[in-house]
Amino acid sequence: MMAAILRLPTREVIWHVAPDRAVLATLVADALEVAAREALQAGGEALFAIAGGAAQQSALHEFGLRSLPWRKICVVPTDECVVPVTSRYSHERGLREALPQARMLGLMSPPTVFEYSAETLAAQADLRLSLLPRRFDAVLLSMGDDAHTASLLPGASGLAAALSTAPRPAVVTVTPSPLPSDGPYPRLTLTLGRLTWTRRLWVLITGEETRALLAQALAAPNPLERPVSALLLPAASSACPLEVFWSP
Repeated sequence: MMAAILRLPTREVIWHVAPDRAVLATLVADALEVAAREALQAGGEALFAIAGGAAQQSALHEFGLRSLPWRKICVVPTDECVVPVTSRYSHERGLREALPQARMLGLMSPPTVFEYSAETLAAQADLRLSLLPRRFDAVLLSMGDDAHTASLLPGASGLAAALSTAPRPAVVTVTPSPLPSDGPYPRLTLTLGRLTWTRRLWVLITGEETRALLAQALAAPNPLERPVSALLLPAASSACPLEVFWSP
């Protein structure tokens, strides 16, 4: 296991490289535990924003084995499909299944059938999040093969608003174009400004092609074409480095 540091004129990027995915899950779980214990030692609760994805699931299962006061570990999804939490497409459902011990803050999904528009749901989620006027202790993101992160999707309607670094709104709607087959719904997403208001900013990826894509995006940032590169923007409201956790 090793860590390499790449310095850019915007935000420092630190690569954590694991030899395989089992070690990677443990590495991320260790980082989550350290962040949680530091937050708890400061006298409050730990607040995490976490994306969906198979790699995250393994790390969260490992994290869940740690001895912690779990009702003080609060989790919000970084983004969500506009579906009930009972849907197989719900990111919140996946997080609840991976980390049932934690206190899930259901900001974006009602328990059953949606009765409101995506815009109304985003406004409600933004209001709820405003009641937590503090930075995240850690944000754990992933990246798709189109270089999106959270639901900051290239070519999507609403992407420009989602890339805002303003403090409010913290949640906006994004509609992919075309709608993907693995989640053919509009999305709610935390904005860039809210994602980067954090003590630790992490991206978890696996595979050689994904690593090459992320390296290219970070070397030549273009948030509209490769939204993950927006995490480097100097206007982002946190000075913490961007830490990439990767294994083959």
